[in-house]
This record gives sequence, C-alpha cells and structure tokens, in this order.
Amino acid sequence: EFDYHSFFQLQDAAPKMGAYLMDYMVPTVRQWALLRITRAYRPSISVLHVLKELGFDHDQDNNDDGISWLESCGCILNPEKTTILTKESVIQESNLTAKNSLI
Repeated sequence: EFDYHSFFQLQDAAPKMGAYLMDYMVPTVRQWALLRITRAYRPSISVLHVLKELGFDHDQDNNDDGISWLESCGCILNPEKTTILTKESVIQESNLTAKNSLI
C-alpha cells in the first residue's frame, strides 16, 4: 500500500489515457512520499535521488522546478543544492501554484 515508487513508474508506462487520470493524484502522492523519504533517510539524502523518486524529469543539468518545489515544501538544502538535510527539514504542503491545463 502507498508505494510511491511504483506509482511514478506506472505513470510513465500507463496504457492509453491512464497517465492523464493519474496526474490528478501526483501532488498528493509527492507530498506523502516526500514526508516518508525525509523520515526514512537521516541525516541527508541526494536531491537527484529524491527528484527521481518523486517523478520529476531526469535532467541533471536543469532541476530548478524540482528544487523550487522541494524548498517550497520546507526542505533545507546544502549550499550547493545537491543534498537535502532531512534532519533540519520540516515538511509542509507546497505553496507553489500549480498550472491547470484544463483552463
């Protein structure tokens, strides 16, 4: 139950229009997964690993969207923005406004 790793793998490989239905669940699953990751991995974890697990694009050169989302959720990053300091982070709901493609 609540397997965020399998959820994001399925989203990439969902048949027909399944990925579009799953898009509505992504913010909730990401928030829940980030909370679990920061509790499980102490005292730190790689930003690239977390972004990959949370279904963000796998571009190592341009992770600005993912990093800004992590920071808006309360993650404390090291100065190079390569590691989340999970012990110092207090996870909360993201305050970034989501783009709605239906409007």
